[in-house]
Amino acid sequence: MRRDNSVLPDRARVAEAMDITDPTVSRDTISAVGVARRQPSTILFLAADPSRGSQLELGEECRAIQGEIRAAKFRDDVRLQSRWAVRPDDLLQALNEDAPLVLHFSGHGSG
Repeated sequence: MRRDNSVLPDRARVAEAMDITDPTVSRDTISAVGVARRQPSTILFLAADPSRGSQLELGEECRAIQGEIRAAKFRDDVRLQSRWAVRPDDLLQALNEDAPLVLHFSGHGSG
């Protein structure tokens, strides 16, 4: 049986791009990892702006992040989820539901 070596460079390139250290990994494994990697990474934007004190421009901040994601080369690999008027108890629920890679919190802090 003749082995087709012409696919090895492609397989090695894909393996390297996916951080797979063994370039002899099977095509099925690379496909499975590729499918898993196609799920977008989530950025969770949490906002809290109590009515007391100075108001923050949270909507503008979220809009700026959305704009940067839309302009990015790999925009389809990122998903922005936002939660507004969050309380401390909302944090764990949001983390469990969205499983974010990045957590961005905007709000006032107090002692």
